[in-house]
Amino acid sequence: AEDQVSDRIDAWITEVFHRAETSEEWHPEREVLLQAEQKARRYDTVADGVEIQGDFRADYERQRQQLTDAKNEKQYQREIQEGILKDVREQLKKVQEQQELEPERDETVEKSRVSLAQAGITAIPFYRTAEFAKDLEESACARLEAQMQMTGMLDALVVTPEDFVKIKADHPEFLDAVLQTDGPGNSHFSGLTVSDDLPQELRTPVLEILSNIYEEGKTQGICFGADGSFRQGILAGKADKQAAEYVGYLARKRRKEQKIRELQEQIESISRTIEEWNTGIAQLQGRMDRLQVEYQEIPDFSEIQIALSEKRVLERILE
Repeated sequence: AEDQVSDRIDAWITEVFHRAETSEEWHPEREVLLQAEQKARRYDTVADGVEIQGDFRADYERQRQQLTDAKNEKQYQREIQEGILKDVREQLKKVQEQQELEPERDETVEKSRVSLAQAGITAIPFYRTAEFAKDLEESACARLEAQMQMTGMLDALVVTPEDFVKIKADHPEFLDAVLQTDGPGNSHFSGLTVSDDLPQELRTPVLEILSNIYEEGKTQGICFGADGSFRQGILAGKADKQAAEYVGYLARKRRKEQKIRELQEQIESISRTIEEWNTGIAQLQGRMDRLQVEYQEIPDFSEIQIALSEKRVLERILE
């Protein structure tokens, strides 16, 4: 009977070590296995088995927590990407609904422009009042637009002199930029022409603005060099960009189409990333499920308990 108990204990230990080596997910720490072996060899009552099972349970929870932490991290990253995806989809919808794209503006500028429109004041961004000269190369167009953008001229408003006086007098809340000259210049600037669909009352102000843009160094007006250099009063620098985006209807149309493509590609990329996170989350959940199954398959102590009971019966008979 004593040998039978010992054999059952040996069989239990062998099975536990074998499962620890061959299981897909259940891999208890070596120290836990060794302690379980020592306690199993001293097995005498059900309480001994409960103690061993408690050690295995604690180690199982440790393994499960590691997988849970990894899963939670992936879920967190997925939520971030889902938030970004929502924002990009909203951007795409906004761009698609816009007739054409406009330069980025802060909230105070937007409010100022709405206020002027409500007051019946015609105020048009400069980039919509002019067109590039027909013989200007694309690279030169891009460079000129970059110069206007760098100097703040590109999106500055064009208004009549009379409306400019009204803005200063009646709109203290106005926070924006306006292009105003002291009269016609003599630059004969050839890079831009007045837009054909410009309201008649703004044609003269735009012509005066163009006549104050110089291509050579001047102390008056504004100077745009062919190499991208610029000077406006005490402000000087150099600018360039890959392509014009705002000056000219076709440029704005191309920019809108490009922006839509960029946002669509971004949505596709984010969607793929989310799918990767989903795959990783599903894999971790599968590992957690497998870990639970393998943990529950750890052999119990029923065979050892039977052998002990038979041993004690024989001992009572012999007494």
